[in-house]
Amino acid sequence: VVFNDDIFRARLNANPIVSLNLFPDLTLNASFQDSSAYTVNESLFIGQVEGDEDSSVRLMIVNHVIDGTIRTKGREFRIFDGSHGQHYITEALIKR
Repeated sequence: VVFNDDIFRARLNANPIVSLNLFPDLTLNASFQDSSAYTVNESLFIGQVEGDEDSSVRLMIVNHVIDGTIRTKGREFRIFDGSHGQHYITEALIKR
């Protein structure tokens, strides 16, 4: 996945609900309630998946690189940096 933090921030400024295209067959709408800017190039975004009050979305952007977790309906996804502008998304297997 290619991530562009400028586009992400612009969409978030226009609307606190952002579509997260995790996989070709999975798009989640996240509503962000809080954000914190630590420095010019560091930001933390905290929110929830729409329709799931028990969910959590935490995305950290540092120097144009995104890292984060999304938890919803018993599933957990991890976004992390690959290289050369690429990012990876994995789904964690949660033991029950």
